[in-house]
Order: sequence, then C-alpha cells, then structure tokens
Amino acid sequence: MSEVLARKLKRAFDHLDANGDGLVARSDLDALGTRLLEELGEAPSSAKAQRFAERMEVFWQELAAGFDADRDGQITMEEFRAGMTAAFVTRSDGYARIFRPAIEALIAMMDVDGDGVLSSAEFARLQRAFGTSEHDIALAFEQLDTDQDGRLSAAELDAAIEDFYTGSDAGGRGAWLFGPM
Repeated sequence: MSEVLARKLKRAFDHLDANGDGLVARSDLDALGTRLLEELGEAPSSAKAQRFAERMEVFWQELAAGFDADRDGQITMEEFRAGMTAAFVTRSDGYARIFRPAIEALIAMMDVDGDGVLSSAEFARLQRAFGTSEHDIALAFEQLDTDQDGRLSAAELDAAIEDFYTGSDAGGRGAWLFGPM
C-alpha cells in the first residue's frame, strides 16, 4: 500500500471514528448521521432521514461483515486497512458494493434542493459534518468541480470518492476530497 493511500485511509477511518476512541462501531456511524442531520436542520423522523438511516445500517453491516475480523462489533485501524485492501485489491468490487450505495444515500440527503447535484453550500454542509475546515472545504470544492460549473455532479463526486479510497496519486482528484493531503 502506498504512503498516500495509507494517509487517505487513516483520514477516512478518523472520519468514521466519531468519538475518537480508535475504533469504528455502529454508534460512530449514528453520531456521524446525527451531525449530518444537524447540518441540514433535518428532523431524525423525516422520511429523508429514515432512508439515510436505513442505508447507513446496510453500510455498517457490510463494513462489519468484511472488516471486523474478530467479530467484536468494532473495527480497528488495522482491520479497516486490511478490509479496504481485501475489498479493493483482492476482490476489486468493494467500492461499488460497500461504498457507492452509502455515498449515493449521502448525496441524496445533502442535496437539499433536489436538483441532483451539490452546490458549494450543500458540499460545505457535508464537509463540516466530517470536521473539514472551511479553508479545506473551499479547496476541495475547487479541485473536485472538474467542469468548473460551480456544482458537483454525482459523477464528479463518485470519481473523486472512488479515487480517494483506491488511488495512490497524491495529486489526484480524490486526494482533495477533504482538502489537501
């Protein structure tokens, strides 16, 4: 695994580890979901929030099944790294199977106006929920908006996110997902 990919995976793990205890558990995904709902001002009981919660449950089940080697209900950084390697190198379908459905649900939730793209404001809400600084949010949006139309399409986001989880290029689009690596 390249140093760049190792740093990206550490950042991804830290985003999922909402309470900072060095482990990812179902409660961490719940906390992330709560932060996203707060950023949107969305009630947890809304249909949109319920659809997102259902998708996050499926995401957790996929993570736990593929990454939680000792089946203790929590994923260590080592298990995460091994799981990502298995999902993306050994099987090569991990992104499409595990991450793409969760990302699609995330984009659908953050797309407040329902136009199928994320504006810079919608993208900023998403990034703030992940703890990204305002400076890095602006840099990330600029790098990810490949057609420079001031919006992030599902295709632009999907390509950047897939590159974030699989690419080893420090200058690639995915390296900018949460600001500079």
